[in-house]
Amino acid sequence: MEPWIEYDFEERRNSPIWWYNKASDLRASARVIWAAINHGEDNNETLPDLGLGAGFSIDVACWPVYKMLIGMSFEALLKSGFVSQKTEVEYTHKLNVLAESLNLQLTNIEYETISYLSEYIIWYGKYPVPKTIKLYEGFLKRQHSLNEKSCGVSLDPKDILHWEQINTLWLKVFKAIDKKYGIFSN
Repeated sequence: MEPWIEYDFEERRNSPIWWYNKASDLRASARVIWAAINHGEDNNETLPDLGLGAGFSIDVACWPVYKMLIGMSFEALLKSGFVSQKTEVEYTHKLNVLAESLNLQLTNIEYETISYLSEYIIWYGKYPVPKTIKLYEGFLKRQHSLNEKSCGVSLDPKDILHWEQINTLWLKVFKAIDKKYGIFSN
């Protein structure tokens, strides 16, 4: 193996800024999808290029992907805290577990929200169902408790998954990790 490959690998794995940058990339991508959903990008320019037909709705199709990307962004951000502590990054996609391990002070609804987003990282952003019906039932209960609709986009600015709300939570998590673990001071 070329020496630079090992160096590059270790640099990316052990530098919190690489984790933060990936989190930012995913967050930016989620924002672009939010803009498409929010501005009704079901238009004649985009859909014919995709070949998806007249019944395709960006709102319906991209809502789970938006939540998957913002969830993945939280995951990389939370894992940057482990990297900055120079501890092994926990092998989990459960955002609430990561946040608890970092001792972040979040409200119950914030923990519930990131826990819910974990489902989108694990399966709902990628697959039609999880591995078991019991997991599906649990997801539906959490979804209902957040008053979330899987096929409908809530453009209510007070909705926790609205871009303005979720971005505020993301920034809160970032500031807490940076203050506690110094992402930018390493």
